Amino acid sequence: MWVPTWLLACHPPAPHTTPTVSEPPDLAIDRWSDQANRSGRWTAEIEVEVGVRAFQLTGTTDDGYAAIEELRDPWGRVVVRWQDWFYGDRSLTDAFFAYNRVVVFDWPIRPVDGELMTGTWTVVGDVIDAGYYYVPRANVDLTLATKRDPDLARSTVAVRILWAEGVGDDPDVVAAVEGAVVRWKEVWGVYGIDLVERYATSHLDPHMPWAWRGDDPSVEEASAGKLDDELQVVIGEQVRRDDYTYGVSGGIPGSIERTTATYVVVSWLVHAGIDGAFSEDEVRLMGETMAHEVGHYTGMYHPVESSYAAWDALDDTPECTRRRECEDALGDNLMFPYSICDATGCLVTDQLTSDQEGVMQRYVAALPP
Repeated sequence: MWVPTWLLACHPPAPHTTPTVSEPPDLAIDRWSDQANRSGRWTAEIEVEVGVRAFQLTGTTDDGYAAIEELRDPWGRVVVRWQDWFYGDRSLTDAFFAYNRVVVFDWPIRPVDGELMTGTWTVVGDVIDAGYYYVPRANVDLTLATKRDPDLARSTVAVRILWAEGVGDDPDVVAAVEGAVVRWKEVWGVYGIDLVERYATSHLDPHMPWAWRGDDPSVEEASAGKLDDELQVVIGEQVRRDDYTYGVSGGIPGSIERTTATYVVVSWLVHAGIDGAFSEDEVRLMGETMAHEVGHYTGMYHPVESSYAAWDALDDTPECTRRRECEDALGDNLMFPYSICDATGCLVTDQLTSDQEGVMQRYVAALPP
């Protein structure tokens, strides 16, 4: 069962191409086009060489909605399949749910998934229409990113922070966002991830109407200036004019390819509160939102959903079932689904478990320093 990826606001308060020149030495990217068969399914064969620690496959289609059905290892054994996760109450990846024309699949995801053995791995995907019927002969554009990383305990993540139109013209907002990025760096740095950021402007709508939908070509156009290894965070006024949503991730995981879903969006206005001015606590909270939402983008789910009846697929996040129990056990976890606030401010959320850290370190854009 699919669950939303946004952080709830607390109430007041085939043939392969030549790699691109921007590609760093530890990241290899291939792009090619394919077509689904008469049954609406397509396959991608992934050659894993010695030293490759993780891969990401992005599929994009204009003929329907894309999803992943299964992964087979070089021995032909099915390692993971959609049926084992689609109907359950634990979440591993959005890739099994065809709700977007872009599908993103990472492997391995968790430390328990083990190492990539060398040889040919096979991903089986599909394209369906709005009625959940397979689309035969659908065209699919594929991007494969593979990373080499000798140490899965230390990495650097590059991020392009993109101002929605006009947002970067407000010096108070700019100062608050820069302060929030400092907090983001603090949170991730404890877990061995160094953040390298750069800022850019755009003509994206500051109300970010594409969030949760991921089908607006303006996002893909704005991504043209993104380097191959960069993630992308858009700073806007509000998320679809909502007064309570702090931010949204474009997927779990999100793609490093330039697509209509290549974004994390963050609302500066919701963080600033009813007076529109940032306090120190609100700047801190915005930094933790950035760390949380980009945490989704690297593949992490909420350890427990706000229904208290669905959980992530990690073994070291407790499966609590009641609000007080969950808040006591996980309220300070970076990926907790909502902020716990009172009249004095909101609880600091900066803790990660070992398995959560392992998910982030395996993400394909978490590269050697």
